[in-house]
Amino acid sequence: MDYTVLFRHLYEQGARNVYVMSPMTWEEKPDSIVKAAVGYELDRFLHKALGRQMSESARRSPLPPDWKDLIIPASNIVGKTDQFPRADRFVGEPPQITTSAPSLGTVVENNELFSPAPENRVSPPLFIRWGGDIIPTLPLVAALNALDLKPGDVRIIPGDTLFLGGKRSIPLDKHGRIPLAANSSPTILDTKEVIVPVMSGLRILLPSENCFPLRMRYSFPNHPPFPTRRTRNPFWRRKLSAASWERLPLPLPS
Repeated sequence: MDYTVLFRHLYEQGARNVYVMSPMTWEEKPDSIVKAAVGYELDRFLHKALGRQMSESARRSPLPPDWKDLIIPASNIVGKTDQFPRADRFVGEPPQITTSAPSLGTVVENNELFSPAPENRVSPPLFIRWGGDIIPTLPLVAALNALDLKPGDVRIIPGDTLFLGGKRSIPLDKHGRIPLAANSSPTILDTKEVIVPVMSGLRILLPSENCFPLRMRYSFPNHPPFPTRRTRNPFWRRKLSAASWERLPLPLPS
């Protein structure tokens, strides 16, 4: 029930966007009451999504129906996108909860572009090629929602520039990656630093800046940053392999 408590507390503090980089599946399947509770709390958010890993396969699956609105128009792309990572199907089980949150792509399995070395200071790819379509990954979709933009507002010059709307531009390499800030070392937070205060009725002060998520994103328009020296960047990641939270800075361009 940790997710139920966390989602509820985030919503009550004013969060309206939340993105989970895992598909919400468990080895021991939760009972219907737990699934209903988690789904209810998640569906209260204005923007939400669950992450799904993808893979490249010789047998391509059809484009997921709810991805049709995510396609970057071909007229918005200047240049070749053949170096963007390719994906053809989802990996693993679908979400085990009932929710209106769409499933969005996160990483392509066994693709080293999604595991860049920290010293390279570059993001994972923000786009994948699914058949002939260019689709943004979950982190970019979250950023677009935060900026009140649509995929049609994105323009791409591979190996040059990513344009978000009419005023924001970011350097973009041929693989669909953007540079990270020099101070982009991760900060690890144990889940008890989040769950315990929630269960105790305390307010958790989280950052207000827009951000790209890796594991989970929170939007708090009226709250100052989390009060620790190392937690100033609004970039959160829910680790699947350990009970901890990690956030990596990837601020939106000014």
